[in-house]
Amino acid sequence: MSKLLKALLKGIIIWFVSVLTLILLITYFMGSGNSGDLSESEIVILNINGVIGSADDVMGVDGISGEKILKSIYQLRKSKKLKVLILRVNSGGGTLPGTQEIHLELEKLKKDLPHVKIVSSISEIAASGAYYIITLSDIIYANPGSMVGNIGVISTFPNAQKLMEKLGIEFEIMKKGKYKDIGAWWRKMEDYEKASMAKISDAAMEMFIEVVIAGRCKKIQKIKEFKDKEETVKYIRSLCNGEVFLGVQAKENGLIDEIGNFYDAYDYAKDATGQKKPKVHVISGKGSMISKLLGLSGYIKQMRLFNMSGKVML
Repeated sequence: MSKLLKALLKGIIIWFVSVLTLILLITYFMGSGNSGDLSESEIVILNINGVIGSADDVMGVDGISGEKILKSIYQLRKSKKLKVLILRVNSGGGTLPGTQEIHLELEKLKKDLPHVKIVSSISEIAASGAYYIITLSDIIYANPGSMVGNIGVISTFPNAQKLMEKLGIEFEIMKKGKYKDIGAWWRKMEDYEKASMAKISDAAMEMFIEVVIAGRCKKIQKIKEFKDKEETVKYIRSLCNGEVFLGVQAKENGLIDEIGNFYDAYDYAKDATGQKKPKVHVISGKGSMISKLLGLSGYIKQMRLFNMSGKVML
């Protein structure tokens, strides 16, 4: 290797290490992107943007760190001054367990702090798992053209059997339990495996519907002027078919309460505190920014989608 090439390679390595160090320092000092004092705040704004899941699923890039959000809500449950929690949402959903963890912690917050109002503001989209989370809101705002709903369940299983056959690649499988390799990508699913996954999807869907009923039944009954709960539940179930609604349509069918942007939701929250200048704290909800700053978001998105194959997604 020539001296020039060695010097060039050394320079590239030094540059890369320097940039990486700078990014780490910036990320460290930027912290979580929060503002204000959590313990002293009357209003807390929790941003829910991107794919919902555990920290391992989304690891930061354009996704939600479920662990971070859980910790934030857990801390809020101990707050003595919190009066309003604003959920600022822009998400198309995520994994079933990741969604349920956040929703469950919000339920605990409502139980521990019954005086606290939960206000949701949808920016572009609150679909599937994102809508699951905000069903327990006291009031939901959305823009006229926001995408709302998509109440349903989906699991995907890639089948590369024909590709493997063309490449002459075979897999020798040793397993105990006929369902052990269910959803294996190197072969098509057997009928009994599809039936098994269908049971899981049915159960997950019922969980979703029950959450919507618990959170929206009384409001929808009032909006649609149904005579009883039974009629209301039947109507709610008719909405749980995966359909997506614009904000104006979602208001008409009762999935949201008001048409308005973030500042409409904030004004409502501000009035609820009874103070002219309430103290506000903002929680980003994001994971690590390092990969995004390095320009790896596209690659990691692809890896994330592959990693979520076969999972029950909302």
